[in-house]
Amino acid sequence: MTFKNKCVVFTGSLQSMLGKNAIEKVNAAGGIVKNYVSRETDYLVITPRQLDMFEEERKSKK
Repeated sequence: MTFKNKCVVFTGSLQSMLGKNAIEKVNAAGGIVKNYVSRETDYLVITPRQLDMFEEERKSKK
């Protein structure tokens, strides 16, 4: 997977070292890490604690 010039957003709370390591790896691969989702977001990384938001009964009706 290439991150060159791609915008990556991490959701939820990553453990401090894991989060720092992940951000450093994306940056080293030429990616851009942001702390918000926008039209420019290419990859959204969801932490395990955030996965429950995507359960069928929790989906927005909008």
